[in-house]
Amino acid sequence: MQAFGNEESQTLSLKTGYAHYFSRSRNQLWKKGDTSGHTQKILQILSPTDRSFLVYQVEQEVAACHEGYYSCFFRERMEGVTWKLLPVPRNFLPEKS
Repeated sequence: MQAFGNEESQTLSLKTGYAHYFSRSRNQLWKKGDTSGHTQKILQILSPTDRSFLVYQVEQEVAACHEGYYSCFFRERMEGVTWKLLPVPRNFLPEKS
């Protein structure tokens, strides 16, 4: 998955060992899995030379994607504007809202 973070979310992630992010739409911090239980235990934090972004290597509980997939990356871009759904199973079926 991809999410935004800030200095406070990084500090919380390091302190607790679980991934925290910053929601720009809600203007607040959030811990992955607080409501769903689908937590991300941090194994390693990586960054490129310019430190323009971070990569959290995590131990994922259940699924990272709110659509039920283990990863948020389950579509492949095809010719034109077509997207192909990759043959990966869902870990859970999300509730309709």
